[in-house]
Amino acid sequence: MGRRVGPRAGPPLHPGGQFSRIVEVPAPHTSSVAFAGPGLDTLVITTATQDLTEQQRIRYPLSGRLFTLDPGVRGLPQQLWSGQCGHNPAVTP
Repeated sequence: MGRRVGPRAGPPLHPGGQFSRIVEVPAPHTSSVAFAGPGLDTLVITTATQDLTEQQRIRYPLSGRLFTLDPGVRGLPQQLWSGQCGHNPAVTP
């Protein structure tokens, strides 16, 4: 799934990669997006307050919050990370 930093989260994509729509959030900095839930049908959007001026914090009081919505598309399951980054013979477990 694509991601854009700014007041719009990355566009939800259909499984084939086609653009679905832009999701607007009431915060100027989106920090991440992910699909969640048992059916991967909930879009989770995180936002940040970092580098916001005092005026921006007043204008966007929901900055730093987490937003969830039903985007009408589902995410795809991802392989879990094993905690290992390749094989390094110099490092013993």
